[in-house]
Amino acid sequence: MSEVVQEFVRSHPEFFKKTGDYYVLRSDIDDLVKQYARILDNDEYERVRALVESIRKENEEQREHDIRYIKDEINRLKSSILKIGIQSDEQEDILLDIKQRIAGIRAELANLSNAKNPWYHSNIVFLLLMGSGLVMMYIGITIHVNTASNYFFLGAFQCLLGVVLQERKAPMCKNQGAKISQLREEHDQLISKKQLAKIKRVTFVQQISVAKQGIQNLLVSLQ
Repeated sequence: MSEVVQEFVRSHPEFFKKTGDYYVLRSDIDDLVKQYARILDNDEYERVRALVESIRKENEEQREHDIRYIKDEINRLKSSILKIGIQSDEQEDILLDIKQRIAGIRAELANLSNAKNPWYHSNIVFLLLMGSGLVMMYIGITIHVNTASNYFFLGAFQCLLGVVLQERKAPMCKNQGAKISQLREEHDQLISKKQLAKIKRVTFVQQISVAKQGIQNLLVSLQ
């Protein structure tokens, strides 16, 4: 709009009605202005009218194209939010499973750490058998009676039994160290997976937030 036309519009607001960002002639004087313009130069009027109509049609087509694009983009973002939501829920299930597995490993480690050796593997039992056996052997060597050899052999048997029981491992204690190491390694791996799952979950939440904000911005542009 030229400065002359702008000044005319400002000077004669009674002739115009504002529609959105545009000023249009009032309907009651529109026909009068058209008739006057035709009288002055009908060919020029028709040329300008055709140009204005072409521009208006082009603007309407562009507006319709923009609206279709915005609606398609909104639908795409909604679909994306739905898919991300499903991925987020799946990640939440994975995270819950990892937490449960970590809790199970920690409980198993606690049980292994608190496991006690059987009574026959006790140091007290070993010392009692060795002490009693040595006393019996001493008695068998020092006394001179017919049963002395019995004392000696009984003492030797007690010493041998103490050594055997001390060296024997309970079935539950076999490979206990290797089992604990394996569980701790699995525990550390699960901790790493847990951190990664948390990062993925936060990323999904952020993606959903960005998509929702994009929808809000597109809805505003439609207004």
